[in-house]
Amino acid sequence: MLPNRFCGGDELKSKKIRIDKSQIAWQSMVLPSVIFLIVFNILPLFGLIVAFQDFKLSLGFFDSPWAQTEGVVDVFKHFKFFFADPAVWGVIRNTVIINVLGLVINFPLPIIFALLLNEMVSGKLKKGIQTVSYLPYFFSWIVFGTMFMKIINPTVGVPAAIARIFNVEAIDFINNPQYFYGVTVITSMIKGMGWSSIIYTAALTSTDVSLVEYAQLEGASRLQKWRYVYIPTISPAIVLYFIFAVGALFSSNFDQIYILKNDLNKSRAEVISTYVYDMGIGSGLFEISYSTAVGIMQSIISIILVLSTNRISKKITGKGVI
Repeated sequence: MLPNRFCGGDELKSKKIRIDKSQIAWQSMVLPSVIFLIVFNILPLFGLIVAFQDFKLSLGFFDSPWAQTEGVVDVFKHFKFFFADPAVWGVIRNTVIINVLGLVINFPLPIIFALLLNEMVSGKLKKGIQTVSYLPYFFSWIVFGTMFMKIINPTVGVPAAIARIFNVEAIDFINNPQYFYGVTVITSMIKGMGWSSIIYTAALTSTDVSLVEYAQLEGASRLQKWRYVYIPTISPAIVLYFIFAVGALFSSNFDQIYILKNDLNKSRAEVISTYVYDMGIGSGLFEISYSTAVGIMQSIISIILVLSTNRISKKITGKGVI
């Protein structure tokens, strides 16, 4: 006969769930976050139903009719209209180009920045550079974008001063559509590079010192130490952020684009997120069903990209997020 400790029986049933009362106050601190998650992330999922309706604010969710085409119920009406709209392909093009440029240029920069910081000997100088690089992140895009536009203003900004020195016409970087892609990449870099490097800087602290010392004894150059010691150490973080970055190729920073966009550069500034906003409430059209349908398609594409990139990453590097 098995000892009592191997029997599930009465002994386990008699045990009561113990609650550490001293931890209740600490554990209750997570309650606001749970409420926030439910109210702003879970309950709004019910609103996705409007993508399949001809939604009317006066009728609400329950009384609005299902989407119809010429009197026939067509719940995918708004999805079909999205792909039939010729202006949409320009919006998709802008969204993808801006995000691909950000992936190619801005994704590796925080990694390089973290590696350079790791090479610094002076602790005070290192902390000073880190502080300065983190600072732009804490400004909202409204403040940061406005400041940036003032700096590159062709009348009173830096381009105007340079133009006066060389007696040439100042370049209008904001209102000229051909420069908009570059403006988005540069503003994202200035605002986010320092903050994005935090995870890599933290990961570098876990580097095996013996590997670094061995590399030095073998006469490894700085670039060789980066390649064979430091980058493998932070590779899990790199893979994680890369997968998320690829998943965001059809998403854009709404705040950034909305601040920098105007009627003159709209041909290259209009992205999916601002297009959804304009169709929903921004331009007074109140095409809420249509904008919701576009948002759903955007989310589905992002999920597919994340899962696909994760699978490829697992096959190539053996690392993934799922």
